[in-house]
Amino acid sequence: MSIFEKRLGKVQCDLKANQAALVTDDISIFYFTGLPNSEGSLLITQDESYLLVDFRYIEVAENTVKTSKVVMFSNPYDVLNELISANDISEILLESDKVTLSKYNEMKKFIKADLKDSNELSESINSLRLIKTEDEVDKLKKAQNIAEKAYLEVLKIVKPGITERQIALELEYLMKKNGAEKIAFDLITVTGKKMDQKVYYHHSGWIGGMKTATLKEKLAKKPE
Repeated sequence: MSIFEKRLGKVQCDLKANQAALVTDDISIFYFTGLPNSEGSLLITQDESYLLVDFRYIEVAENTVKTSKVVMFSNPYDVLNELISANDISEILLESDKVTLSKYNEMKKFIKADLKDSNELSESINSLRLIKTEDEVDKLKKAQNIAEKAYLEVLKIVKPGITERQIALELEYLMKKNGAEKIAFDLITVTGKKMDQKVYYHHSGWIGGMKTATLKEKLAKKPE
């Protein structure tokens, strides 16, 4: 059994007979299929899973995805509703932390099933992703090594007159040169007094609970 079958199976075990999970986040789709797909979705029922893609991705999807049925669409909601009807689905679980309000309202208008906007699916996926396979651990170590090597190399060009943007661009270039496919987030390069000038705000949720911390203070508590 492949790692993707195991991951899908764990979600399927939590579904009721009339339920399906609709995964729309591209990172989550990649987690369950091995194919990043920002323009499609993954429908998971108790017995089956369907990866919905448009014509641009059909060939690569059919060649890559082996654990879900690949279905091409011109109108995603038409195909989705056909699968909902064919599998006798009456309730759809959504990734509540990934679906915007406008997207939810759009889904509610076109999907012919009740939408369950709760944390159930998101919590299930997040708990699965907390447990790393050996392959994932190896990739994390490789990513860390690439970042460290690039950081040590970029220190050689840091000198008076160079801009923070130049440092960030060079750092990104070095990481990709050393094997990175892409950066996980926008790089932030801070020098000089900006360690004290950059202020972050957060609220505890209680009256008078506004808190502040400088970048220097946050890094002192959590260097990573």
